[in-house]
Amino acid sequence: MSSFSGCSVSEYYPPSLWLYDPTQLHDLLQSTHRAVVPYTSSAPDCWDALIALDSADGGAGNLVNQIYSSTNANAVDAGQTHSWNREHVWPKSRGVGYNGPDFTDLHALRPSDWNVNAARSNRHFAPCGIAEVITECVSPAHSEAAVDTERDSYTFLPPKDRRGDVARATFYMVMRYDGSETDTLDLTLTDCPAFNSVDDGKLGYLSHLLQWHEEDPVDDAERARNDAVCSDWQGNRNPFVDYPALVEYIFGAPRKSPSVDGGGYDCTAPNPSGPVPPPAPPTSSPTPSPVLAPGSGGGGTCVGLNAGDVMPIGMRSDNPDVVVLMALADVTEGAEIYITDNAWTGTEFKTNEGVKKFIVPTGGLAAGSVFGYNDASLPHYSLWTHVSGSFSLSSSADAVHVYCLGTDPLTGQNTVPYHLSALSYSNSGWSSPDSDPSAFTSGQSALPDSLPGNAVVTLPHRDNYRYNGVRSGTRSALLGFISAPVEWSGGDNAGFDVTSGWIDFTVTADATPAPTPAPTPSPTPNPTPQPTPAPVPDAPAGTCATLTGGDVMIAGYNADNPDSVALVALADLPGGVELYLTDAAWTGSNFKSNEGTQTYAVPPGGIAKGTVFGYGGGFDESWTALSGSFALSVSGDAVFVYCIDESPSSSIVHLSGLTYSTNGWSDASTNEGDFTSSKSALPSELCPTCSVIVSPHRDNAVYVGNRMGTKEEILTSMSDGAGSHWSGDNSNRYDLKFMLGLFVVN
Repeated sequence: MSSFSGCSVSEYYPPSLWLYDPTQLHDLLQSTHRAVVPYTSSAPDCWDALIALDSADGGAGNLVNQIYSSTNANAVDAGQTHSWNREHVWPKSRGVGYNGPDFTDLHALRPSDWNVNAARSNRHFAPCGIAEVITECVSPAHSEAAVDTERDSYTFLPPKDRRGDVARATFYMVMRYDGSETDTLDLTLTDCPAFNSVDDGKLGYLSHLLQWHEEDPVDDAERARNDAVCSDWQGNRNPFVDYPALVEYIFGAPRKSPSVDGGGYDCTAPNPSGPVPPPAPPTSSPTPSPVLAPGSGGGGTCVGLNAGDVMPIGMRSDNPDVVVLMALADVTEGAEIYITDNAWTGTEFKTNEGVKKFIVPTGGLAAGSVFGYNDASLPHYSLWTHVSGSFSLSSSADAVHVYCLGTDPLTGQNTVPYHLSALSYSNSGWSSPDSDPSAFTSGQSALPDSLPGNAVVTLPHRDNYRYNGVRSGTRSALLGFISAPVEWSGGDNAGFDVTSGWIDFTVTADATPAPTPAPTPSPTPNPTPQPTPAPVPDAPAGTCATLTGGDVMIAGYNADNPDSVALVALADLPGGVELYLTDAAWTGSNFKSNEGTQTYAVPPGGIAKGTVFGYGGGFDESWTALSGSFALSVSGDAVFVYCIDESPSSSIVHLSGLTYSTNGWSDASTNEGDFTSSKSALPSELCPTCSVIVSPHRDNAVYVGNRMGTKEEILTSMSDGAGSHWSGDNSNRYDLKFMLGLFVVN
C-alpha cells in the first residue's frame, strides 16, 4: 500500500489539460500510474488491495463485496474455490495477458465469487440474444450469481447495479492502454468482437456498455473507490468516473440494438451515432494582440484585476438576455467591468453589437461573489449601464467577452482592452483571427491570445447555460472546473433557469500566490465564508415529526426509461423519517395496490431545506422497494410523496402529489376499478399549492421556475404545472440532478 499526493479531482487534472483530447488524457493516466501492484506477493498485493477497495464492512478487512453476485465473502478465504477470486473485468485472454501493468490494474480488477467468475470466463459484455439465439440464455448466469445476471455461450450480463461500474472500467482500460508499453496491447471496445480467445485486445459490446453507463450512473461508492485507487495504491484516476459526460465525446452513442436472434450488429456500416465532436481547444493568435500582458494587473479601470478574476457562470440568449458572473478574486470598489457580444478579431473588437459596463460598488466585491446582468434576482443587476450598440445574445451562437480597460501609455487614456474571461456557445468554437472585421458574423469571434486556457469557456451550442460544478476551492481549482464544459448544463427551452439558486462561492488561497496586482486605491473586504447548515435534529422512528403538506415537493420526473423522480425539501427533514414514493392511484381514502411503492429513510443529521434529492437518474439516495413495481407510465400517471405516523394509529401524512395525465386529477370513488394506472384522485388533505398538474401531458418534465424565496412563494410557483414554470418533452429525458441544482428557502 502506497500514499500518493495530488489525487483529488481538483489537483489531478492540470489546468492545461484539454480533457477531450484522448492523447492528452492517455498520457496523464500513464504518467501518473505511479505504482504497479504485484498480483501475488508477501508485500501488499492485489488481494490486499481488493480487500481494502471493495470492503463490505467499512474497511474492517473481514468482508469483501463480490461484483457479479452482489453478496459478501470472507476476506480470509481469498483464492479458495468455495469463496472469492480476482475478476479481470477486461479478460486476460482478450488482451490483458499475465504481465504488464494492465494485468494488475486495480481500476479493472474486482472481487468475484469463484464460480461466478468462471461462469463469466472471457465472455463479452451484453445481454443474451446478441451473439446467440435467445433460447440459449441461462439466467441467472450461475446459481451463485445475482438474479438479474444472464449468459449464453458468448456474452455475459452483470447485475443491473454494477453495469455502469463495469462500463466505466472498460472505458478506462481503452484510454489507459494503447500498446506502447511492454507486455501490453492496444485495447479496443467494439460491437463486432471475435469469439475465440486470441489476444487481439478487442472486447464487446461497446453499445451495451454505453447504455449501461447511462442507466447505472456513478455513485458515491464508485467515487470513493476511484479516490482510494489513486491515493492508496496506483496514483492515477479513472476520468470517466470523475467526468461521466466525457464518454459521449470519446466513445459516442450506442448503435440501435439488433434483434435477439443472435445475428449481432452490422459493423460494415459506420455508426451513425459516433463520438460527439468536442469543442475546439483554445487557440492562440499568430499575431500579438495590442492588449495588456497577462498578470500586469490591468491598470486604468481594471484596478488590479487579472485574467480569470471574473468568470461567466451562466448565460441566457432566449430573451431576456442574462449574463451571470462570479469574482474569483477580491475586486476593488470603482473598478469597471465590461461585457460585450462584439467579436474579437485578434487585434480589436468589432463595433456592430453591444457593450455594457458595471462599476463595482462601495466596499468592493469579495472573492466568490456572484453578480449579474439583466435579471432582478441577481445581485447588483441594477448597476449596469449602457455603453454602445445593442447587447443582444444570438440564440443561434455567440460569444461573451468580459474585460476591463487599461491605460494606453501613448495617450494616457483608458482604451486598451484587458481580457478577463470569455465564453463561446457555438458548435464551430472559436474562429481564427482575421484583420478583416467583416470576416466575423454575430455568432463568431476569435479568442484573445492573452487569455490563459482556464479563463475560457468553450461550449457546444445551446441557447442557455449554467455552471453546475463545485463552488468551493482554490482560485486555480475553480478556474479548472468552470472552464471544463462537462461541468455545465444547457438547454434550448426559453424556461431553462440560469438565475435562481445562486449563492456566493467560497474561494480559498492558492498554494502559489497569483500574480501581484497593481496597487489599489482602497482595501477590499475579506471574503465572507459561507455558513454550514446546522444538522437537523433526528425524529423518533415511526413518525412524520412535524412534516406537513408541501415540505417535500416533486420537482421533476422521467417516465421514459429508466424512471426517475426529483424531490426538493422545502423544510428541514429530520433524520429517521421514512418517506414513501408511489405511483399507485389514490381513491379518496386509500392507495390502490396495483402499482409500486418505494421507501427512503432520511439519514441521521437530516436533509436541509433547499436540498434536491430523488429516486433514480443519478441521485445518490438509496430507496427500497416496499411493494409492487414502481414504473411510471408514458401514457400518464400520478406520483405521490407521503410519510406515515404510526402512533397512536397508522395515518398517512400527504406531502405532495403530481399528475401528468391528460385529464388531470379524477374524482374520488369507493370503487377502485374506476382508477387505471393513469387515473388518480387528489388527496383532499393536500393544500392547494402542494400538488402539480403537468399540462399538457409530457413523458418527462422538470420544474424550471423560481428556486429562491419563502416556502409559500416557491410552492405557488411549483404548483403552476400548466405555465412557464415547467418544461416537458415526450422524446428526451431530463438530467434532473443537474438542471435543478439548489433551492434557497428563506
